[in-house]
Amino acid sequence: MQRNEELSAENLEIVTFPNPSRAGEINITASVTGGSEETSTISIHNLNGALIFQKTYTPEEISNSIRIEDNRVRKLSKGIYIISVLNGDEKSTEKYIVL
Repeated sequence: MQRNEELSAENLEIVTFPNPSRAGEINITASVTGGSEETSTISIHNLNGALIFQKTYTPEEISNSIRIEDNRVRKLSKGIYIISVLNGDEKSTEKYIVL
């Protein structure tokens, strides 16, 4: 299992795995440091900017690894997607590849 990590905000880090994947589910671990009590929104867009998936999570939910098992995610076609986590004014993004 390969992990791919990109840190783009000072106190917000996300890790998605497996990346690349063949399809199915996406596992996301988001780490918010500094004791944030704000909700976090996870979004998945294709490279054309179309929103594929979006859901808001509580601070308790985001502190655990999140497995996205949504039908829209299971049916992702081959390509590159952008996964974003927004917490307050901090945003972290990562490219996600489906083979």
